[in-house]
Amino acid sequence: MKKYSFILLIISGFLLASCSKTEVKENKPLVNDTLRINFKKNYTTLFPPMVFDAVSAQIVTQIYSGLVKYNPKNLKIEPAIAKSWSKLNDTTYVFNIRKDVYFGKYPEVLGDKPVKLTMDDILFTFKFLCTNVPENKNFYSSMWRIKGAKQYYKTHNNLKGDFNIPGIKALNDSTLQIIIEDKDFPLLKVLANPVSYIFSKKAYKKLKEKTYVGAGAYQIQNVKDIKLNNGVNDDIPNLILVYNPYFYGKDKQGRSLPYMAYVRMSFLKYEKKELDLLGEGKLDIVLSVKNQNVVYFLDKYIDKVNSSNPEFIVQKSCADLDDFVNIYKSSIKNFYSNDLFYLDLSVVVDTGKLKQNSKNDKV
Repeated sequence: MKKYSFILLIISGFLLASCSKTEVKENKPLVNDTLRINFKKNYTTLFPPMVFDAVSAQIVTQIYSGLVKYNPKNLKIEPAIAKSWSKLNDTTYVFNIRKDVYFGKYPEVLGDKPVKLTMDDILFTFKFLCTNVPENKNFYSSMWRIKGAKQYYKTHNNLKGDFNIPGIKALNDSTLQIIIEDKDFPLLKVLANPVSYIFSKKAYKKLKEKTYVGAGAYQIQNVKDIKLNNGVNDDIPNLILVYNPYFYGKDKQGRSLPYMAYVRMSFLKYEKKELDLLGEGKLDIVLSVKNQNVVYFLDKYIDKVNSSNPEFIVQKSCADLDDFVNIYKSSIKNFYSNDLFYLDLSVVVDTGKLKQNSKNDKV
């Protein structure tokens, strides 16, 4: 009898262990097609702490996530990796971290199984941003007004040793406390800045500042074509982004983001060339077009802009800039232009490529 009880105990333990290993469901995008966008300047890095130009920031925003993010439509701060936050007083914030955030599918770096973003990754990211190493270009754009950060930055020029400053503390595996020195310091805006987005500690150990592994809506498909530290006039390959199958983001109807399966990012320098490609249907979005070249585009496609059912939309790039516009296909929805030039392509969809199978497919 004791023998059978022992066997049952082993079997029960095995079943409990098996059940505790939760399978990560792979999401599917709404549209199995490509969004095509061009940047007139090259990116220089894909590593958040090194971001110092707009194009790199716009790409990083697609492949990484921060604790919080901007809403691209109105620039309000919204939850991201942190599902919520509260203020204990004027200088103390507490962030509740999601438990369903996974890095992109990069078997060559992370292995074959989904890798969850943990508090260790968050703390390592902030440790990097507080350390005086050449690859950290953004201490004064991020952590400098967090309690104890300036002293840590002055005394640490490598990543060795423990990270221990009074302003950043993990209360448990899913709760982070941040204390700032000045109650007027815009902490949430700092954390919504792509330079503060969380990267994989494991990926950094392997790739250093050449890492490209984040927990954003997209991941880089053609990793072999990545070119860093590009000059202004260098011709560089397109970047092809594919949806992160583990991305946590959902729309208001509970559908998985991103909507589009792929994003092709090109880096053509000549504005008239990109406008011709847009007119020919080979690009979907062209950014920051100068007024004189808008005239060039309208001379060719005025009938497709001013018709009752226009094929193209012309929109100011920024409320404060009258000299630049974005031009994109009218079938593109949820593409928002704002004063920070912040792009969130996870919510952008080409309704021309969206199969209207049911009312639930409408965006």
